[in-house]
Amino acid sequence: MNIKNPKISVVIPIYNVEDYLPKCLDSLLLQTYDNFEIIAVNDGSTDHCLDILQKYAKRDQRIKIINQKNQGVSAARNAGLDAATGDYVSMPDPDDYLALGCYEKFVNTLRKEHRQIDIYVFNGLAMYVQKTMQKSEISKLSVARHWGGFATSHFKDWRQHQGLIMSDMSICDKIFSRALLEENNLRFLKGMICEDRIFGAEAQLLTKNIYVVEDYMYFCQQRLTSLWHTLGENVFDYLIVSDRMEELYKKHGFYKQAVARHFMYLTHETYRLLPRVKIELAEKFICDVRPRLNNLYRQITDKSALEQKYLNAYQDILNMTAQDFINKYRKIVW
Repeated sequence: MNIKNPKISVVIPIYNVEDYLPKCLDSLLLQTYDNFEIIAVNDGSTDHCLDILQKYAKRDQRIKIINQKNQGVSAARNAGLDAATGDYVSMPDPDDYLALGCYEKFVNTLRKEHRQIDIYVFNGLAMYVQKTMQKSEISKLSVARHWGGFATSHFKDWRQHQGLIMSDMSICDKIFSRALLEENNLRFLKGMICEDRIFGAEAQLLTKNIYVVEDYMYFCQQRLTSLWHTLGENVFDYLIVSDRMEELYKKHGFYKQAVARHFMYLTHETYRLLPRVKIELAEKFICDVRPRLNNLYRQITDKSALEQKYLNAYQDILNMTAQDFINKYRKIVW
């Protein structure tokens, strides 16, 4: 592991984001730390993404293009990981962008600590880029919310801190040691729209070395045309992923510690997902999620660990129709 001058592999899965891709690439090529490679995986885009990539690659030889038939974001990320040669891996989405000093601050932290960091976590902002979105323009994706008072610190055994248990499974706001990923053969589950949840959860379960900073380094552009905003039958992927995460906790002997957090996670996913699908899918989803939440709730030994808003939502999920739940929680912001 090269601590003083580590190479970072930036893996970007790309599909039909021609309006946003240049800003993403510019934010990378203008980084104040320059020892990195960009592995841009064009996943069968039908717009001008490939043309944009080829134009940028002519200007900067750090860009490597993988052009493949459309297989989905998981397959694209896996192809990028297979091609990566760096000491660390960063995985931004192609319609988002990074602060210009992101990688330099990370490397300075490595040099200061003089040791390997398996997972480096930073803050982000979510921005709604369509004016028709009836929400605030900018919202914080705060590590302080997820990681409590442990920001700007690293810890040898983060599992001791109950507030940190599996509360943040996203991947875009993190930098991962490639050794951690390769030694454990960590790859994304294909065919799922929320593939990052399992990847992020298992990465955290496999390491005790996480470093968290509160600097705002990641800027997430929420698009109405993204997978998240065009849910249909694939909404049930979230339940499959939830089941897989429970299996992971059991596999790693972590189920008892994680069950309360997972209960709140699944309750929150229900709150987020129901308003985004057709009502007939929402009704089926709420019926399918009830037994899962009931099972989780029964296994929580310390109910005081649950925040009241999750308990209230849980009771409403059990007793309300999907339409009534949507009508009530549309006015409530968590």
